[in-house]
Amino acid sequence: WLSEKSGGNPFLLSEILAQLRAEAILQPAGDGWQLDATQWLRWRTKFTLPETTHDLVGWRLADISPEARILLDVLAVAAQPVSESVLRDVPGIWTARFPTLVDDLAARGLILELSDRAMLTLPHHLLRETLLHRLSNLRRRTIHQQLAEALETQSAMDADDWLRQIALHAVAGEDVQRARRYGMSLLPDLPHEYTGAETVDFVHHLHDLLAPDASTAEMIRLTRALGILHQSLGHLEVAAHWHQQNLIWAQKANDAASQVEARFEMSELALMRIDYHTAAQTAREGLAKISAFGADDRSLSIQLLKGRGYRLLGASLAMEGRDLAAAEEHLQKAVVVQRQLENQSDLCAVLFELGNVAAQRGELARALDFYDESAQVAEAARIHYYLALARNNFAYHSLLLGQIESAQQSVAQGIKVAEAFDLLAALLHLYSTKGEIYLHLHQWREAEESFHNGLALAEELGSLERQAGYRGGLALVARGRKDFDGARQLLEEALALITDQGYWHLRTRLQLSLAETLFDQAHYDEARKLLEEAMEIARSQQRTLLVQQGERLHAQLLAL
Repeated sequence: WLSEKSGGNPFLLSEILAQLRAEAILQPAGDGWQLDATQWLRWRTKFTLPETTHDLVGWRLADISPEARILLDVLAVAAQPVSESVLRDVPGIWTARFPTLVDDLAARGLILELSDRAMLTLPHHLLRETLLHRLSNLRRRTIHQQLAEALETQSAMDADDWLRQIALHAVAGEDVQRARRYGMSLLPDLPHEYTGAETVDFVHHLHDLLAPDASTAEMIRLTRALGILHQSLGHLEVAAHWHQQNLIWAQKANDAASQVEARFEMSELALMRIDYHTAAQTAREGLAKISAFGADDRSLSIQLLKGRGYRLLGASLAMEGRDLAAAEEHLQKAVVVQRQLENQSDLCAVLFELGNVAAQRGELARALDFYDESAQVAEAARIHYYLALARNNFAYHSLLLGQIESAQQSVAQGIKVAEAFDLLAALLHLYSTKGEIYLHLHQWREAEESFHNGLALAEELGSLERQAGYRGGLALVARGRKDFDGARQLLEEALALITDQGYWHLRTRLQLSLAETLFDQAHYDEARKLLEEAMEIARSQQRTLLVQQGERLHAQLLAL
């Protein structure tokens, strides 16, 4: 990213690093600097070069002809290589002097010719931003409109890329007619094909353009897309607003299927928030709505919804943790539906949840098989969020099996995906697994750093479960350093956060860790009492690994 934005220019690189340091995104750490990855992911979407840096290339634009400036402005607004066939249809570009103009600009290092594809582009980001910096908003919109019109006549381009480019330029150019025609066609591919802050901005702009005279069907699609996109980026409160708007529009239209979809999106959000009660409630409401359609309704769309409802209900029951058998029953129903319909986008999610159920039962090899298949399906279908999550869980449970190299490789892959697509909600879990790996290697400083990054993100996103989990991780770091008082305080804080919230698996893990810490402090009676409470839950819910952990501590207490 630094190389792309600086164009390899040392001055620009130092300017960007200065901004990162000034905003505490880069902070001193020993002999080097530590990057706050969460802040950086947010900051980079709004990054602009400092004002003074535009002067570095501004002088090179001072003596170019009006025709050259028009061409450079079009390439800057296009933000990617433009074919000669498109440039022919942009007003003011294709004149008798065009070949000479291209030769002159190429000699000056102001454009690049991609001869293998007959395309022109700008050589680096700095030139593009300097050109854009000098354009009025009106001029930018005009060029976007011209590019949308020119692209519309191109029939030889890749269909998906063609549609995407026209939609982006039509919306940026505020060409309402083309924005409706092409922008709305792009929505079904969101957020799986296109994610990130730029995509969110595109859909918000599309929404604002169309809202004044949009049909209820269009508003249902727009509000749903905005909810899903914000949710994929971890903007949970904003996502909740758009899901609610989506339900309201579906009710206005008396569209029962869209109402079900809205409730299922709310259930997905509740799962992300680790709110199993709301997740189960909204899933049941959606399934109840489907049952009202009638037993004879076997349409593809209804079967897809039914499969999704089974998955959400099973996932919420698995999260609550009291009845894993019922959770697996619903998830297996979902698998049957999704495999029959070859619905890859939901199949990867079901496989992921089945992995979670197997893991809670201590069936780690079986869990890894589910996570691996989930990752493969997600990667093939380009479901980035579940790809990152599956890599995370594969890494964590590989660690439990002592497969350290596999765990390190998988968590690195997950973080790479999450950072590439701004998936903060996935990073919420990946930082934890990364910290657990460092714990296993007794690398206390690195583990502490990873847990602190995760805790900051959990607090920002409002996840009580993850806040408690990260405090538990920091407590393990403290225990590794023989700071038993600090560990006890962190574990007690973690348990207090999730009192009466469910989260039985995490709660039992924290109780066992606290019991072990009390044992280390020679508070044997307190340790014994807490251990008994934790073991009762672990046995009743068939959590094999937790039972084994508790039995080891119980044997130590008996040996006193």
